[in-house]
Amino acid sequence: AVVATMALCEAAAYYRGQGKTLWDAMMDMYEKYGYYVDDIKTVTLKGVEGSKKIGHIMNILRANVPEQVAGYKTKVVRDYRLEYIRNIETGEVKPTGFPNANVLYYELENDAWLAVRPSGTEPKIKLYYGIKGTSLEDADAKLESLQAALVEKLNKLAEGQQVLLETLAPKNRVEELEDEVSFLKSLIRMHSEQIAELKKKIGA
Repeated sequence: AVVATMALCEAAAYYRGQGKTLWDAMMDMYEKYGYYVDDIKTVTLKGVEGSKKIGHIMNILRANVPEQVAGYKTKVVRDYRLEYIRNIETGEVKPTGFPNANVLYYELENDAWLAVRPSGTEPKIKLYYGIKGTSLEDADAKLESLQAALVEKLNKLAEGQQVLLETLAPKNRVEELEDEVSFLKSLIRMHSEQIAELKKKIGA
């Protein structure tokens, strides 16, 4: 932290000699290279079912690479779990060269990008994303629009997984099964008593 502060002070002194502030220098870089902004959004899906949903969502995204994300065409996908990088346009595939991790990264057109990963300790799925704008206002507007589209897509995937889970094991069906088990137990007891009576008669 001390070294970073010294470097920042040196930069401030350098630009002051040019009649500029650090803000001016930063805006010059934005003008030269583009207005890049990024953000992170965490979505919580509570409970054991939430963790299952997150696992299913990652599997769906992994098996179905989107052609576009929020209007941005997908150019390259990096799957750090399966350890490959695939160029969508050319079909070229190469290794990531990084340790195995449950992370999906999408390189999008116009220098936009998206990374998706589940939390390792909580039922949360995290979205990291960034875009390039023609101005700070344009970049902020695009970032906000991208976030809204991503959250909407994620919620739809989560709702779809909820419907699937309820179809496979609805709560009211569990209650029905408990009633059926109770009935079968009583039926078994009754037949056991009848068999016992028959054995007594046969023995007599």
